[in-house]
Amino acid sequence: MRPAASLPRDARPNFHAGKALAHQPWVTGPTITDARDGLGPLYNARTCLACHINGGRGPLPERAEQPLFAGVLRLSIPGKDRALGVVPEPTYGDQLQTQSTALAHQLRASGQDIALAKGEVAPEATIRVRWHASEFRYPDGTAVALRRPEALVSDLRPRRRRRRRGLRAPQRRLGLRAPGPRPRPLRLEGQPGEPAHPGRRGPPSRPRDR
Repeated sequence: MRPAASLPRDARPNFHAGKALAHQPWVTGPTITDARDGLGPLYNARTCLACHINGGRGPLPERAEQPLFAGVLRLSIPGKDRALGVVPEPTYGDQLQTQSTALAHQLRASGQDIALAKGEVAPEATIRVRWHASEFRYPDGTAVALRRPEALVSDLRPRRRRRRRGLRAPQRRLGLRAPGPRPRPLRLEGQPGEPAHPGRRGPPSRPRDR
C-alpha cells in the first residue's frame, strides 16, 4: 500500500503510522511492549491485514473442510437496540471469536491433539462455509450462475432456536480516509426536509442477520 499522490506531505507520517499498525501483530501479555499487548484469550485475527488482505477484501473458504479465517459471523436475537440496531446474543455477544491464545489451539494446524492447560480457553466455535449453487435467468433468457454461502458452525453451546446469524466477509479498507473536506452525507429517502437523492429509488439496503 502506498499513499495517494494527492496526500499532503505533512499528512504522510500518519499514513505510514497507520500502515505499520495494520501490519504489526497483537501479542499476548504480559510482554516487554505495552503498545501491542493484550491479545486474547479469544480473538479473530492477530493483525488487521490478516483479514483485509493488502487492505482489500478477504476471501471466504472455497471448500467446506477449510475453517473460516478471513471473515466473521455476527450473532443476534430478535429485537432492536437503540445503539447497536440489533440485540447481541446473550452468551457470545454480537460476534463469534474463533481463535484462541491457548497452545492446544495454536498447534492444531500441525495435527497435534493436546488438552487445554489450566487457565486456557478454547475458541467459542469452529466455522466453515458451504456454497450453494443456483442459476438466475434474465427475461431475455440470459443465464447467470450464482452461489450463496452458508455458515456451518460446530461446538456452539447452548443452542438457541431464535439465534440469528450473519456471515460477513472482510471489506476493502483502501481509501476510507481520503484527504480533503468530507462531502455532505447522503440523505436517505423518507427523511423530512431533504429531497431524495437523484437517480435512486426504493428503501436503503442494510445487511441483516438471519
